[in-house]
Amino acid sequence: DVSAMTGEELVSKAMSKERNASNLKKTVHTLSKDLRKTGVSRRALLRAVMEDERQFRTCLTLPMTLFFSCLFIAFFQMHYTTNKIFLQEAALRDKITQAPFNAETQSDVYDWLTG
Repeated sequence: DVSAMTGEELVSKAMSKERNASNLKKTVHTLSKDLRKTGVSRRALLRAVMEDERQFRTCLTLPMTLFFSCLFIAFFQMHYTTNKIFLQEAALRDKITQAPFNAETQSDVYDWLTG
């Protein structure tokens, strides 16, 4: 039962479940060392530790956000140049083949293709 646990037990329980337990331990140690002089309730200490952990996790998401933003920009730039690729291919297509300029109906196109 969580209500029967002390603040230190709650902190140790939270640290045992988290991947970043070492960072949480450093925060608890620093906070508890500084606050022992003035005296703070365990509940307030636990709240401060949990808030520090939340801020730490939030900061960890920033590199992935920047990475995906850069990836999006790169893909956009690659897609943005498709008109240049079309123009290059069109020039090459004009040099290699002759287009049926006088074809007006489907039978004219078929005659040109078989011809």
